[in-house]
Amino acid sequence: ILRALSSPSQDICQKVVQVAIDVVTARNVQEVVNVLKREVQKTMSDDNSGKGSTYRNMLIRAIHGCAVRFPQIAESVVHVLMDFLSSDSGMQVIIFVRAIVEQYPLLRAPLLSKLLTILEDVRSNQVLCVCLWILGEYTETNIVEAVETITDQTGEPPFLIDINSKEEVLHDVGPKIVTKNVILPDGTYATQSIYSEAPKIVHDNIPGLRRMLIDGDVFLGEILGSCLTKLCLREKDVLQAKKMTARTVLIMCGVVKMAEMTVAAQLSSLLDCQDRISLNVRVLLDPKARDML
Repeated sequence: ILRALSSPSQDICQKVVQVAIDVVTARNVQEVVNVLKREVQKTMSDDNSGKGSTYRNMLIRAIHGCAVRFPQIAESVVHVLMDFLSSDSGMQVIIFVRAIVEQYPLLRAPLLSKLLTILEDVRSNQVLCVCLWILGEYTETNIVEAVETITDQTGEPPFLIDINSKEEVLHDVGPKIVTKNVILPDGTYATQSIYSEAPKIVHDNIPGLRRMLIDGDVFLGEILGSCLTKLCLREKDVLQAKKMTARTVLIMCGVVKMAEMTVAAQLSSLLDCQDRISLNVRVLLDPKARDML
């Protein structure tokens, strides 16, 4: 049945996957999953570009369903799928990873370790939010390493573009109107004006997490603050906990400042950010508030 996945029709492939998932058993699940994994890897090549991300998402959902029904194959597939976090199917993959981390505590340590190593490759804001939530919720060992990795990607506040350099760049690449003479089909001349928009500023040398904060993602900043706060509260070494707390508070203050200066941020987003960050800071710095948790 699975040989029909070579068909260029997505409808046929969808029917084939549905039939295969319905009849899969514990005896043949490993073989079925191996075929699905190979198909997922093929979708990243140019030969299968016609099927696109829709086909890849369908395969990932099918593998997810098999892992839920047959836990023995979860470990063999989740590490392979995590390599696709930086692709356009990243959200489907990270949802699968979140479910595996929740259901199988024995797999948490290796999965969280790999998640830290590929954190810098994630380019989607939504996927990065889920990654930070998973790290903050389930990391119980190597907490110092996790905080250092996240803060290295965050960098030092403020999370704002230098105003002078921004004005300079915008002045150089501002919108332009180009006027030229053209010959019409009837042989007459006419004047044509072409409006070229300014390209967006690209931060090539900035880590993905810091770039998203500089671009004004307030919600990501809130998730980042909550993640670091949870990790600081779990650290048992008092000296390390103090160092982590100091850096976390500075980063959260930078997030609030970014939210205040971001033009795209709505008033409700700014107020919500201030409330959540204030609560996190109070929990970290006020022993009475920490005892209430």
